[in-house]
Amino acid sequence: MPRISTDQPSSGKPLLLYIPSSSNSDFVNTSWSTLAEAPDFSIPSSGDDGAILDPADNDRELRPGEVFFETPLQCINTTATSRWAELQMVLQGVSGQAIPASPRVTVPAGESVFLSVQGLRLLKTDFPAATSAGSFVAGQEYQITLAGDTDFTAIGAADSLVGTKFVATGVGTGTGEAVLISAGGRLQIQAEVNNAIKVIGSAVELEAQNHAPDTEA
Repeated sequence: MPRISTDQPSSGKPLLLYIPSSSNSDFVNTSWSTLAEAPDFSIPSSGDDGAILDPADNDRELRPGEVFFETPLQCINTTATSRWAELQMVLQGVSGQAIPASPRVTVPAGESVFLSVQGLRLLKTDFPAATSAGSFVAGQEYQITLAGDTDFTAIGAADSLVGTKFVATGVGTGTGEAVLISAGGRLQIQAEVNNAIKVIGSAVELEAQNHAPDTEA
């Protein structure tokens, strides 16, 4: 779950979209790869009684965030054979629904095709309530908000400190609490074959508090 900490509200952050290098390859592969995920924002506390506190720092609060796409995505075919690529959006949430973001496009050999995503917004507005020890679900990721007398190391955490993230290996016991980490909306891409298509584009990460998106995920 991306989280951006800032010193003031309404901050924006430029975002370059590409497939990060992995195993000496920066090509789109044949399984869905995430190009961008909407963040939320941690800002200094406003004193609002209804604010959602940052589990890692009670002097800060959480605000919804978004990714706004400014330009089309450029897909570059580096091979001598036409290849296709396609995009999907995954809606925010623990188990987000995937929906097509663009039709499958064929990129001619040695050429580029632009996928129209400008104006698209991905949202992260979901802040799940705390879960008590005894109700954690194995395999899901949490962040500790109240240590209590729970030994979080017995269920997958590195320690039992507030703010620690962990993937639960059991339901837990005691009086501790943790929040389920919920993913923001994501834009993902896949290609026909490995080692053929590269992609590049740009977007901006910003607070979604006062925005009314035309398209959201």
